[in-house]
Amino acid sequence: MNEVSSVRDMSDNFQYQRRRAIYEYIAQEISGDVLEISDCYPDGIDLIAPRVRSLTIVSRHACRVDTTRWEHVEFYRLTHPPFIQASGSFDCIISYHVLVHVRDDFEMIRELHRMLKPGGRLILISPNRRMSLTRNPWYVREYLGDELCNLLRYRFREVDRKGVFGNSRAMTYYEKSRQFVQQLLRHDLLKLHCWLPRVLFRIPYSLYYRMTRRKIFIANRTLTCSLTSSDYYVAPASESCFDWVYIATY
Repeated sequence: MNEVSSVRDMSDNFQYQRRRAIYEYIAQEISGDVLEISDCYPDGIDLIAPRVRSLTIVSRHACRVDTTRWEHVEFYRLTHPPFIQASGSFDCIISYHVLVHVRDDFEMIRELHRMLKPGGRLILISPNRRMSLTRNPWYVREYLGDELCNLLRYRFREVDRKGVFGNSRAMTYYEKSRQFVQQLLRHDLLKLHCWLPRVLFRIPYSLYYRMTRRKIFIANRTLTCSLTSSDYYVAPASESCFDWVYIATY
């Protein structure tokens, strides 16, 4: 299965807290009828639902939150695109780490644009390729800032470029992760991580991914457990951000 992080496993706490920081930011930017499309577990429902008129969630993963707590929240488990939602249905669409999994990213952008009301906004979150520690075989591609911006301008008239950054504690964790991954890659004498087909590379990648997280957690338990969403923040984009957060206006 695809890599999925949860606060239930404290070795993944850094990633969960980064997601929470993004949702905290998004919650301040949305209103009306909202669609969230996510390739992660939709862990920000409690932050978003109280601020919108309706919330529709589309994810390939099961929802771990009891959505019946909110009468205006609907959940659909399906792959994408295309989508079943009608054109012009939403004031805002949140796309969380979805574009990296889609082969035809132009079609994906067309679908997101189609479902927005005129004047609506797309909030698109995608990993920054420059900050990735190694190739991720679960992704079709990752983007640099200009690549993603040019793709959005294919359909949207205005694109506001932001990114997710970490403070000194978050960057300390990132640096420890980078050093550990580099140590592992030294044992890959055949450079399999560079050329092995994505499908074949997924199993060893997932095993090493989990092993790396656990070893970093054991070696840096206090740092890993102490990270919170306040250790991450959204600011104008630069090449050193962890994720791109682009707001595109219809």
